[in-house]
Amino acid sequence: MKINRTKNLISGSISIDQIINIYGTYNDVLGGSAPYALYATKQKSSSIVGVIGTDFADHHFQDLKNQSQNMDNVSVFEGTTFCWGGKYASDFSYRETNYVRPGISDDHFPKVCESDLSPEFLLLGNCSPHLQLDLLNQIKSEPFIILDTFKLYIETTNKDLKKVIPHADILSINLNEARALSGINKGSVQEMGKIILDLGCKSLIIKQAEKGAFYISEKESFSIPSYPVKKLIDPTGAGDSFAGGMLDALSQGKPLIESMCWGSTIASFCIESVGIEGLKNLEEEKIQERMLFFEGLLS
Repeated sequence: MKINRTKNLISGSISIDQIINIYGTYNDVLGGSAPYALYATKQKSSSIVGVIGTDFADHHFQDLKNQSQNMDNVSVFEGTTFCWGGKYASDFSYRETNYVRPGISDDHFPKVCESDLSPEFLLLGNCSPHLQLDLLNQIKSEPFIILDTFKLYIETTNKDLKKVIPHADILSINLNEARALSGINKGSVQEMGKIILDLGCKSLIIKQAEKGAFYISEKESFSIPSYPVKKLIDPTGAGDSFAGGMLDALSQGKPLIESMCWGSTIASFCIESVGIEGLKNLEEEKIQERMLFFEGLLS
């Protein structure tokens, strides 16, 4: 019998969020880096990796099942699922974390099934570096790796994070994370980038929200703009959906700059709704319409 192997693995946190912004309070929102990135890829093209508690609601499980190639790499443990609550400023310029409840997430490791141990592409979404290291130790192939992290882990688990970074073909972080990782608060993205590349990653993307994203490697550097949305509803998951969209495009053989533009386009749909709702049932025709914004850059 032929085994249907997964080409793309997407790992990271799976959480239940509370999001508060000028439009209201949203409870019981499926969040975490892995679901956002998963929904940024074509349906059934990638497999999600993560851990959930026994309290994880059936409708959230079904959302993941509808999008993931399989659910064999989602481990269920006795206890509560990771929960996060945050409140945005009225202009979305900053976000306060109201609470973090790790539940079973920090002490339990997902196990990748045998058929998925040799992916071609691996997204190490934002979660604790020791979990990312454990996952890397399970993988038997040499996949193309996109790595994301969070300022908290840069500040509190720096030693483990610096063990993960050299595995990354692309390290994708935002400007605040780049400042923390490089130790430069007021320098240019080029200066930050050179310092971060010395940590061992092959290339780096620094995301700057509405200002776009900057790419740097030893061979080249360039920037792309963000797709301009008419109304920002919820920026949660924008970076994760950018990474997932980019992974999806790269796995289809698209050039890097086009893949980054694709990721930016997917992220634009994400931030127009709460949670993953803006990423559900995305039609390629609508994506291609927004990709026309990047046409001059790509040509």
